[in-house]
Amino acid sequence: MVCDKCKSELNDETKPCNKCGEAPSSDDEGVVKAKLQNDGSENKKSGLSVKRIIGLFIITLLISSVGYWFYINRDNRVGNTGGNIANSGVVSSQGRWTYFRNWPEGSSLYRVRLNGKDMEQLTEDRSEYINVIGDWVYYKNWSEDGSIYKIRIDGSEREMLTDDEAWSLFVDEDWIYYRNFSDGSTLYKIGLDGENRTKIADDKAGSLFVDNGWIYYRNEEDNNAIYRIRTDGTERTRLNQSPSRYINVVDEWVYYHNESDNMIYKMTVEGAEHTKVDVNNAYYINVNNGWIYYANASDDWRLYKVRTDGTEPTKLSDDRCWNINIIGDWVYYENIYDGWRLYRVRKDGSNNEPVFSG
Repeated sequence: MVCDKCKSELNDETKPCNKCGEAPSSDDEGVVKAKLQNDGSENKKSGLSVKRIIGLFIITLLISSVGYWFYINRDNRVGNTGGNIANSGVVSSQGRWTYFRNWPEGSSLYRVRLNGKDMEQLTEDRSEYINVIGDWVYYKNWSEDGSIYKIRIDGSEREMLTDDEAWSLFVDEDWIYYRNFSDGSTLYKIGLDGENRTKIADDKAGSLFVDNGWIYYRNEEDNNAIYRIRTDGTERTRLNQSPSRYINVVDEWVYYHNESDNMIYKMTVEGAEHTKVDVNNAYYINVNNGWIYYANASDDWRLYKVRTDGTEPTKLSDDRCWNINIIGDWVYYENIYDGWRLYRVRKDGSNNEPVFSG
Protein backbone atom coordinates (compact mmCIF):
# COMPACT_ATOMS: atom_id res chain seq x y z
CA MET A 1 0.00 0.00 0.00
CA VAL A 2 1.27 3.55 -0.81
CA CYS A 3 0.93 6.87 1.02
CA ASP A 4 -2.03 8.94 -0.23
CA LYS A 5 0.13 12.17 -0.13
CA CYS A 6 3.67 11.35 -1.31
CA LYS A 7 3.00 7.96 -2.88
CA SER A 8 5.87 6.33 -0.97
CA GLU A 9 5.62 2.68 -0.11
CA LEU A 10 4.25 2.14 3.42
CA ASN A 11 5.89 -0.43 5.64
CA ASP A 12 2.86 -0.54 7.92
CA GLU A 13 -0.49 0.66 6.57
CA THR A 14 -1.70 1.35 10.12
CA LYS A 15 1.11 3.88 10.94
CA PRO A 16 2.05 7.38 9.55
CA CYS A 17 4.23 7.58 6.43
CA ASN A 18 7.96 7.27 7.27
CA LYS A 19 8.84 9.90 4.62
CA CYS A 20 6.23 12.70 4.93
CA GLY A 21 4.46 11.79 8.18
CA GLU A 22 0.96 11.65 6.57
CA ALA A 23 -1.49 9.71 8.74
CA PRO A 24 -3.20 6.68 7.16
CA SER A 25 -6.78 7.14 5.80
CA SER A 26 -9.49 6.13 8.30
CA ASP A 27 -11.52 4.60 5.48
CA ASP A 28 -10.61 3.08 2.16
CA GLU A 29 -12.57 5.06 -0.41
CA GLY A 30 -12.11 2.36 -3.00
CA VAL A 31 -13.58 -0.21 -0.67
CA VAL A 32 -16.53 2.09 0.08
CA LYS A 33 -17.14 2.73 -3.61
CA ALA A 34 -16.95 -0.97 -4.32
CA LYS A 35 -19.36 -1.69 -1.50
CA LEU A 36 -21.80 0.95 -2.76
CA GLN A 37 -21.57 -0.46 -6.26
CA ASN A 38 -22.17 -3.97 -4.98
CA ASP A 39 -25.12 -2.83 -2.87
CA GLY A 40 -26.65 -1.09 -5.87
CA SER A 41 -26.16 -4.17 -7.98
CA GLU A 42 -27.79 -6.36 -5.33
CA ASN A 43 -30.72 -3.93 -5.07
CA LYS A 44 -31.12 -4.01 -8.82
CA LYS A 45 -31.01 -7.80 -8.77
CA SER A 46 -33.57 -7.84 -5.95
CA GLY A 47 -35.82 -5.47 -7.87
CA LEU A 48 -35.52 -7.59 -11.01
CA SER A 49 -36.35 -10.73 -9.00
CA VAL A 50 -39.54 -9.18 -7.62
CA LYS A 51 -40.57 -7.98 -11.08
CA ARG A 52 -39.82 -11.41 -12.52
CA ILE A 53 -41.95 -13.11 -9.86
CA ILE A 54 -44.85 -10.70 -10.45
CA GLY A 55 -44.55 -11.21 -14.21
CA LEU A 56 -44.56 -15.00 -13.88
CA PHE A 57 -47.60 -14.79 -11.59
CA ILE A 58 -49.51 -12.66 -14.12
CA ILE A 59 -48.59 -15.00 -16.99
CA THR A 60 -49.67 -18.04 -14.96
CA LEU A 61 -52.96 -16.34 -14.08
CA LEU A 62 -53.62 -15.48 -17.72
CA ILE A 63 -52.82 -19.02 -18.91
CA SER A 64 -55.08 -20.49 -16.21
CA SER A 65 -57.91 -18.11 -17.11
CA VAL A 66 -57.66 -18.89 -20.81
CA GLY A 67 -57.45 -22.61 -20.07
CA TYR A 68 -60.53 -22.44 -17.87
CA TRP A 69 -62.40 -20.48 -20.54
CA PHE A 70 -61.65 -23.14 -23.16
CA TYR A 71 -62.53 -25.90 -20.67
CA ILE A 72 -65.91 -24.42 -19.69
CA ASN A 73 -66.76 -23.59 -23.32
CA ARG A 74 -65.51 -26.79 -24.93
CA ASP A 75 -67.81 -28.97 -27.03
CA ASN A 76 -68.77 -32.42 -25.79
CA ARG A 77 -67.26 -35.54 -27.34
CA VAL A 78 -70.28 -37.57 -26.24
CA GLY A 79 -73.79 -36.19 -25.89
CA ASN A 80 -74.35 -37.28 -22.29
CA THR A 81 -73.03 -39.77 -19.75
CA GLY A 82 -74.09 -43.39 -19.92
CA GLY A 83 -75.31 -43.23 -16.33
CA ASN A 84 -77.64 -40.36 -17.24
CA ILE A 85 -78.95 -42.16 -20.33
CA ALA A 86 -79.68 -45.20 -18.11
CA ASN A 87 -81.92 -42.75 -16.21
CA SER A 88 -83.82 -41.39 -19.23
CA GLY A 89 -81.25 -38.67 -19.97
CA VAL A 90 -83.42 -35.89 -18.54
CA VAL A 91 -80.40 -33.56 -18.11
CA SER A 92 -77.31 -32.87 -20.20
CA SER A 93 -74.81 -30.02 -20.27
CA GLN A 94 -72.28 -28.31 -22.47
CA GLY A 95 -70.21 -25.24 -21.70
CA ARG A 96 -72.16 -22.86 -19.45
CA TRP A 97 -75.59 -24.36 -20.16
CA THR A 98 -77.70 -27.17 -18.73
CA TYR A 99 -80.32 -28.72 -21.02
CA PHE A 100 -83.25 -30.48 -19.41
CA ARG A 101 -86.75 -31.89 -19.68
CA ASN A 102 -89.34 -29.68 -18.01
CA TRP A 103 -92.03 -32.13 -16.89
CA PRO A 104 -94.56 -29.57 -15.55
CA GLU A 105 -94.38 -27.82 -18.94
CA GLY A 106 -95.33 -30.88 -20.95
CA SER A 107 -91.86 -32.48 -20.76
CA SER A 108 -90.67 -29.85 -23.24
CA LEU A 109 -86.99 -29.13 -23.83
CA TYR A 110 -85.41 -26.22 -21.95
CA ARG A 111 -82.00 -24.86 -21.18
CA VAL A 112 -80.69 -22.70 -18.32
CA ARG A 113 -77.26 -21.32 -17.46
CA LEU A 114 -75.22 -23.13 -14.82
CA ASN A 115 -75.85 -20.21 -12.46
CA GLY A 116 -79.62 -20.71 -12.80
CA LYS A 117 -80.21 -17.64 -14.99
CA ASP A 118 -81.59 -17.11 -18.51
CA MET A 119 -83.89 -20.14 -18.63
CA GLU A 120 -85.53 -20.57 -22.02
CA GLN A 121 -87.62 -23.10 -23.89
CA LEU A 122 -86.03 -24.60 -27.02
CA THR A 123 -89.04 -26.57 -28.22
CA GLU A 124 -92.45 -27.75 -27.02
CA ASP A 125 -91.56 -31.31 -28.06
CA ARG A 126 -91.96 -33.86 -25.26
CA SER A 127 -88.32 -34.82 -24.85
CA GLU A 128 -86.23 -37.62 -23.38
CA TYR A 129 -82.66 -38.96 -23.76
CA ILE A 130 -81.15 -35.50 -24.22
CA ASN A 131 -77.70 -35.39 -25.85
CA VAL A 132 -75.70 -32.23 -26.65
CA ILE A 133 -72.73 -32.09 -29.02
CA GLY A 134 -71.44 -28.91 -30.63
CA ASP A 135 -74.27 -26.74 -31.94
CA TRP A 136 -76.94 -29.45 -31.73
CA VAL A 137 -79.23 -31.10 -29.19
CA TYR A 138 -80.33 -34.65 -30.05
CA TYR A 139 -83.35 -36.15 -28.30
CA LYS A 140 -86.24 -38.57 -28.40
CA ASN A 141 -89.42 -36.75 -29.41
CA TRP A 142 -92.47 -38.25 -27.72
CA SER A 143 -94.63 -35.72 -29.58
CA GLU A 144 -93.73 -37.55 -32.80
CA ASP A 145 -94.08 -41.19 -31.70
CA GLY A 146 -90.64 -41.39 -30.12
CA SER A 147 -88.70 -40.39 -33.24
CA ILE A 148 -85.15 -39.04 -33.09
CA TYR A 149 -84.88 -35.28 -33.58
CA LYS A 150 -82.18 -32.67 -33.43
CA ILE A 151 -82.42 -28.94 -32.84
CA ARG A 152 -79.79 -26.23 -32.60
CA ILE A 153 -78.78 -25.13 -29.11
CA ASP A 154 -80.52 -21.79 -29.72
CA GLY A 155 -83.82 -23.56 -30.57
CA SER A 156 -83.63 -23.14 -34.35
CA GLU A 157 -83.54 -25.64 -37.25
CA ARG A 158 -85.54 -28.47 -35.68
CA GLU A 159 -85.22 -31.62 -37.79
CA MET A 160 -86.32 -35.28 -37.65
CA LEU A 161 -83.49 -37.77 -38.28
CA THR A 162 -85.52 -40.99 -38.27
CA ASP A 163 -89.10 -42.00 -37.53
CA ASP A 164 -87.91 -45.10 -35.65
CA GLU A 165 -89.34 -45.26 -32.11
CA ALA A 166 -86.03 -44.88 -30.30
CA TRP A 167 -85.13 -45.73 -26.71
CA SER A 168 -81.89 -45.24 -24.77
CA LEU A 169 -80.41 -43.09 -27.53
CA PHE A 170 -76.78 -42.19 -26.89
CA VAL A 171 -74.62 -39.91 -29.06
CA ASP A 172 -70.94 -40.82 -29.29
CA GLU A 173 -68.95 -38.58 -31.64
CA ASP A 174 -70.39 -39.31 -35.14
CA TRP A 175 -73.07 -41.86 -34.27
CA ILE A 176 -76.39 -42.14 -32.44
CA TYR A 177 -76.90 -45.56 -30.84
CA TYR A 178 -80.40 -46.64 -29.81
CA ARG A 179 -82.88 -49.42 -29.23
CA ASN A 180 -85.32 -49.49 -32.13
CA PHE A 181 -88.80 -50.29 -30.84
CA SER A 182 -90.05 -50.14 -34.41
CA ASP A 183 -87.99 -53.28 -35.02
CA GLY A 184 -88.50 -55.27 -31.83
CA SER A 185 -86.16 -53.20 -29.59
CA THR A 186 -83.10 -54.32 -31.56
CA LEU A 187 -79.85 -52.37 -31.57
CA TYR A 188 -79.28 -49.69 -34.22
CA LYS A 189 -77.04 -46.77 -35.01
CA ILE A 190 -77.49 -43.79 -37.31
CA GLY A 191 -75.29 -40.87 -38.35
CA LEU A 192 -75.73 -37.42 -36.86
CA ASP A 193 -77.12 -36.27 -40.22
CA GLY A 194 -79.74 -39.05 -40.31
CA GLU A 195 -77.78 -41.08 -42.86
CA ASN A 196 -76.24 -44.58 -42.70
CA ARG A 197 -78.93 -46.14 -40.50
CA THR A 198 -77.49 -49.54 -39.55
CA LYS A 199 -78.75 -52.53 -37.57
CA ILE A 200 -76.13 -53.77 -35.10
CA ALA A 201 -77.75 -56.84 -33.50
CA ASP A 202 -81.01 -58.81 -33.61
CA ASP A 203 -81.27 -59.26 -29.84
CA LYS A 204 -84.29 -57.70 -28.13
CA ALA A 205 -82.40 -55.23 -25.97
CA GLY A 206 -83.42 -53.60 -22.73
CA SER A 207 -81.17 -50.81 -21.45
CA LEU A 208 -78.10 -49.67 -23.37
CA PHE A 209 -74.72 -48.36 -22.31
CA VAL A 210 -71.99 -47.38 -24.79
CA ASP A 211 -68.40 -47.35 -23.55
CA ASN A 212 -65.03 -47.53 -25.27
CA GLY A 213 -66.27 -49.08 -28.51
CA TRP A 214 -68.68 -51.52 -26.84
CA ILE A 215 -72.44 -51.58 -26.33
CA TYR A 216 -73.61 -53.18 -23.07
CA TYR A 217 -77.26 -54.21 -22.87
CA ARG A 218 -79.62 -56.64 -21.23
CA ASN A 219 -80.99 -59.33 -23.54
CA GLU A 220 -84.71 -59.69 -22.97
CA GLU A 221 -84.64 -62.97 -24.92
CA ASP A 222 -82.14 -64.45 -22.45
CA ASN A 223 -83.56 -63.76 -18.97
CA ASN A 224 -82.38 -60.11 -19.13
CA ALA A 225 -78.76 -61.23 -18.84
CA ILE A 226 -76.13 -58.63 -19.69
CA TYR A 227 -74.45 -58.88 -23.07
CA ARG A 228 -71.93 -56.74 -24.85
CA ILE A 229 -71.17 -56.28 -28.54
CA ARG A 230 -68.79 -54.03 -30.42
CA THR A 231 -70.31 -50.96 -32.04
CA ASP A 232 -69.60 -52.54 -35.45
CA GLY A 233 -71.74 -55.59 -34.51
CA THR A 234 -68.91 -58.04 -33.83
CA GLU A 235 -67.83 -60.06 -30.76
CA ARG A 236 -71.26 -60.49 -29.17
CA THR A 237 -70.71 -61.97 -25.69
CA ARG A 238 -72.85 -62.82 -22.66
CA LEU A 239 -71.37 -61.46 -19.41
CA ASN A 240 -73.70 -62.87 -16.72
CA GLN A 241 -76.80 -65.00 -16.26
CA SER A 242 -78.79 -62.86 -13.82
CA PRO A 243 -81.81 -60.70 -14.74
CA SER A 244 -80.30 -57.22 -14.70
CA ARG A 245 -81.30 -53.55 -14.86
CA TYR A 246 -79.69 -50.08 -14.65
CA ILE A 247 -76.40 -51.00 -16.33
CA ASN A 248 -73.49 -48.64 -15.64
CA VAL A 249 -69.97 -49.16 -16.98
CA VAL A 250 -67.27 -47.22 -15.13
CA ASP A 251 -63.50 -47.76 -14.91
CA GLU A 252 -63.61 -51.25 -16.46
CA TRP A 253 -66.41 -52.41 -14.13
CA VAL A 254 -70.04 -53.15 -14.95
CA TYR A 255 -72.51 -52.19 -12.18
CA TYR A 256 -76.09 -53.40 -12.28
CA HIS A 257 -79.23 -54.08 -10.27
CA ASN A 258 -79.86 -57.83 -9.94
CA GLU A 259 -83.61 -58.47 -10.12
CA SER A 260 -83.19 -61.88 -8.46
CA ASP A 261 -82.39 -60.40 -5.05
CA ASN A 262 -82.72 -56.63 -5.64
CA MET A 263 -79.05 -56.13 -4.79
CA ILE A 264 -76.35 -54.18 -6.63
CA TYR A 265 -73.58 -56.23 -8.21
CA LYS A 266 -70.46 -55.47 -10.19
CA MET A 267 -68.25 -57.47 -12.54
CA THR A 268 -65.38 -56.72 -14.89
CA VAL A 269 -66.18 -55.68 -18.45
CA GLU A 270 -65.12 -59.20 -19.51
CA GLY A 271 -67.74 -60.74 -17.19
CA ALA A 272 -65.36 -61.89 -14.42
CA GLU A 273 -65.11 -61.26 -10.66
CA HIS A 274 -68.83 -61.08 -9.94
CA THR A 275 -69.15 -59.21 -6.65
CA LYS A 276 -72.16 -58.24 -4.56
CA VAL A 277 -72.19 -54.64 -3.38
CA ASP A 278 -73.91 -54.49 -0.01
CA VAL A 279 -76.81 -52.29 -1.17
CA ASN A 280 -80.41 -53.52 -1.16
CA ASN A 281 -83.44 -52.16 -3.04
CA ALA A 282 -81.41 -49.61 -5.00
CA TYR A 283 -83.07 -48.34 -8.18
CA TYR A 284 -82.23 -45.73 -10.84
CA ILE A 285 -78.55 -46.20 -10.09
CA ASN A 286 -75.96 -43.79 -11.50
CA VAL A 287 -72.29 -44.50 -10.78
CA ASN A 288 -69.99 -41.49 -10.62
CA ASN A 289 -66.51 -40.89 -9.16
CA GLY A 290 -66.45 -43.83 -6.76
CA TRP A 291 -70.07 -43.48 -5.59
CA ILE A 292 -73.37 -45.12 -6.51
CA TYR A 293 -76.31 -42.70 -6.44
CA TYR A 294 -79.71 -44.36 -6.19
CA ALA A 295 -83.33 -44.21 -5.12
CA ASN A 296 -83.72 -46.28 -1.95
CA ALA A 297 -86.95 -48.28 -2.21
CA SER A 298 -86.49 -49.34 1.43
CA ASP A 299 -86.85 -45.66 2.43
CA ASP A 300 -89.77 -44.55 0.24
CA TRP A 301 -87.58 -43.89 -2.83
CA ARG A 302 -85.46 -41.20 -1.20
CA LEU A 303 -82.13 -40.18 -2.71
CA TYR A 304 -79.01 -41.93 -1.36
CA LYS A 305 -75.41 -42.52 -2.24
CA VAL A 306 -72.99 -45.29 -1.26
CA ARG A 307 -69.39 -46.02 -2.13
CA THR A 308 -68.81 -48.59 -4.87
CA ASP A 309 -67.48 -51.00 -2.23
CA GLY A 310 -70.80 -50.77 -0.34
CA THR A 311 -69.59 -48.56 2.50
CA GLU A 312 -70.83 -45.17 3.75
CA PRO A 313 -74.50 -45.23 2.73
CA THR A 314 -75.67 -41.62 2.97
CA LYS A 315 -79.06 -39.98 2.49
CA LEU A 316 -78.87 -36.88 0.30
CA SER A 317 -82.52 -35.81 0.20
CA ASP A 318 -85.88 -36.68 1.73
CA ASP A 319 -87.58 -36.19 -1.65
CA ARG A 320 -89.00 -39.20 -3.47
CA CYS A 321 -86.97 -39.33 -6.65
CA TRP A 322 -86.52 -41.05 -9.95
CA ASN A 323 -84.35 -40.59 -13.07
CA ILE A 324 -81.16 -39.65 -11.21
CA ASN A 325 -78.80 -37.65 -13.45
CA ILE A 326 -75.41 -36.18 -12.53
CA ILE A 327 -73.78 -33.04 -13.92
CA GLY A 328 -70.52 -31.92 -12.30
CA ASP A 329 -70.99 -31.54 -8.53
CA TRP A 330 -74.80 -31.73 -8.76
CA VAL A 331 -77.22 -34.64 -8.59
CA TYR A 332 -80.43 -33.98 -10.54
CA TYR A 333 -83.67 -35.91 -10.14
CA GLU A 334 -87.36 -35.63 -10.87
CA ASN A 335 -89.23 -35.06 -7.59
CA ILE A 336 -92.32 -37.25 -7.25
CA TYR A 337 -93.50 -35.09 -4.34
CA ASP A 338 -93.55 -31.96 -6.53
CA GLY A 339 -95.24 -33.04 -9.75
CA TRP A 340 -92.07 -34.56 -11.22
CA ARG A 341 -90.40 -31.15 -11.22
CA LEU A 342 -86.63 -31.26 -11.74
CA TYR A 343 -84.59 -30.75 -8.56
CA ARG A 344 -80.91 -30.84 -7.77
CA VAL A 345 -78.72 -31.30 -4.71
CA ARG A 346 -74.97 -31.18 -4.27
CA LYS A 347 -73.16 -34.47 -3.91
CA ASP A 348 -72.58 -33.75 -0.22
CA GLY A 349 -76.33 -33.27 0.37
CA SER A 350 -76.29 -29.46 0.56
CA ASN A 351 -78.25 -26.89 -1.47
CA ASN A 352 -81.26 -29.05 -2.24
CA GLU A 353 -83.37 -26.93 -4.61
CA PRO A 354 -85.63 -26.91 -7.68
CA VAL A 355 -83.82 -26.16 -10.92
CA PHE A 356 -86.53 -23.67 -11.83
CA SER A 357 -89.58 -22.16 -10.17
CA GLY A 358 -93.12 -21.68 -11.39
